[in-house]
Amino acid sequence: MSTSSAAQITGFPNAGEPLIDPETGVMTRPWQRFFANIWNKLGGANGLTSTIYILFQNGALNAYQSVTGTLIGSIPLITNAGQPAIAQTLYASPQVLSPAAEGTMMVESGQVEISRDNGANWYIVGLTGGAYPLLTKDSVRVTWYNVKHKVTFFPS
Repeated sequence: MSTSSAAQITGFPNAGEPLIDPETGVMTRPWQRFFANIWNKLGGANGLTSTIYILFQNGALNAYQSVTGTLIGSIPLITNAGQPAIAQTLYASPQVLSPAAEGTMMVESGQVEISRDNGANWYIVGLTGGAYPLLTKDSVRVTWYNVKHKVTFFPS
């Protein structure tokens, strides 16, 4: 019994391998093989023996049947471009920040805690700053000990 070369590839592409070739906008070959292998292991196109090709188009990965060019499926990768960054004004430590939208809070330094229940419970998520994804109605408490540091919110 023989197997196709795509079915023999089981590992992830190398960590540095880009998903999409920035020059062509086409998925790189190692990622094509990886996704084709998953496709085949999940039953492919109900046993059809044709191959597929995958293109990155308009913020989505689109899979096409190679013989007919028929679109088989699409996976959206990008929703909307993020909104402009919003610098947060810090007054006294600790300070609670409550962005009005989902996004990422970047904290340059200091202890960072997150609450998802209006401050009833706080969870330490960082002691030296970092990037923290937030949902709507999350609160962030930043504590600094010497100099106020930069805190920026990036809405989704």
